[in-house]
Amino acid sequence: MRIHHVISSVLPHFGGPSVSVPALCRELAALGHAVTLHSYAPAPAAAPEGYAHHSYPRSRVAPTFGLSLSLPNGLRAAAQSGEIMHFHGMWSLPNLAPAWAVRGTACKLVASPRGMLDDWSLRQHALRKRLMWNALQGRAVRSAQLIHATAATEIAAVRALGVAVPCALVPNGVVIPEPAALARFDKTPRTLLFLGRLDPKKAVDRLLEAWVQVQAAHPDWQLRIVGPESEHGAELRALAERLGAERVSFVGPAYDAEKSREFRAAQLFILPTHSENFGLSVAEALAHGLPAIVSRGAPWRGIVERDCGYWIDNSVPALVACLRQALNCSARELQARGARGRAWMEHEFSWHGRARSLAEAYAWLRGEGPRPAAIVCADDPLPSSAVALEDGAAAES
Repeated sequence: MRIHHVISSVLPHFGGPSVSVPALCRELAALGHAVTLHSYAPAPAAAPEGYAHHSYPRSRVAPTFGLSLSLPNGLRAAAQSGEIMHFHGMWSLPNLAPAWAVRGTACKLVASPRGMLDDWSLRQHALRKRLMWNALQGRAVRSAQLIHATAATEIAAVRALGVAVPCALVPNGVVIPEPAALARFDKTPRTLLFLGRLDPKKAVDRLLEAWVQVQAAHPDWQLRIVGPESEHGAELRALAERLGAERVSFVGPAYDAEKSREFRAAQLFILPTHSENFGLSVAEALAHGLPAIVSRGAPWRGIVERDCGYWIDNSVPALVACLRQALNCSARELQARGARGRAWMEHEFSWHGRARSLAEAYAWLRGEGPRPAAIVCADDPLPSSAVALEDGAAAES
């Protein structure tokens, strides 16, 4: 198939989709498909592996919305010969132009909300998003023939907005690092790691409030906060100082090999998020053999069932209780949990399997194959909220 993916940016500081979408393109190309990724400039520093990348200059007018003179024309030309056009994200031109581009062509449109239609996200700048949904974004999503959801919660979110098109429940994958990159548990002081965007959505403020309540009892632990500098990051630094937080480091962003080194140097990972459609950093931590504490704002119930971490309420009391338990674990206990998490990632979260599942959904959409197990139609019962991560085989079959 000739497949076109569209995303605002592939720069890693924009978060998980800027990492997961290029990985998906790479694996689809490895399956023999002709894949092109379209995004705003700049292009990635490294040449894409097996697929093409087209970058478009962003207009200086309304940069937040992402106006571009060349992107709509480029997508329109791509749709003339393309068979699938798949856009990722909401609320900017790259999430609207694909719907215009495929009109009058045989190219099928696929939409990935990427967590931007869940309840928490819609409450942020709610009036602006409601107006844009009614005027533009809702029409673009409803014109898609397929919704790609990375968690069952995303299916519930689009259904709540009245979108009844079929959904493909295909979670993200993760790159499995070599054994030499695995977390080490014989280091002191021991490190509790947060790695992600410093955004209010991630609830790092609650983590800091919880940390100051346990820091005195655990002098052998430090909290390391890794993420791109931002206005909210400055607010978090001020909060840490005001709370009297000790042994807390804000170290800036880490990408690629530097990110892997952060995972390797830690003994416990934490993501106290309000809302995630997947939470790629959780999968990356587990793949590095690092046990994880994750809030119920992310669909990671399987962590508990596989005994590789903790899945807790997103509140300061719940964080305090969990930290008191987790920070008391021995190095051997943490390493055993991390090993179980890595085995889970190896068995069920390969990018090859995820790409194969999505390619099967594309083929079904084009009438070229049987209905895959990943497809959830409007009259089907919704999967449980965490089925995508509790039972990875559902998306791999």
